[in-house]
Amino acid sequence: MTESGQGWTLVNGDCIEELAKLEESSADLSVYSPPFSSLFTYSASDRDIGNCSSHEEFLEHLGYMIDALLRVTKR
Repeated sequence: MTESGQGWTLVNGDCIEELAKLEESSADLSVYSPPFSSLFTYSASDRDIGNCSSHEEFLEHLGYMIDALLRVTKR
C-alpha cells in the first residue's frame, strides 16, 4: 500500500520488496519497527525474519534490510 500527499509518501509493505522499488538517496526519513531476535514470530512464513534458527542468521537477514535502507536514505 502506498499513500502520498504534498511533500510525503507513506509505504506499507514487505521492507525488502518496497525498499528495492525506491531510488537511491530518495528518502529523508524512515519510520519502522525493527524485529528482535527470538522475541516474537509473527507468522510461519520463511520470509518472516522472526523464523530465523539462530541469532547469527537473524543478524544476517537484518543486514539485508539495513543495507537497503542505507541505499535509499539521503546523506
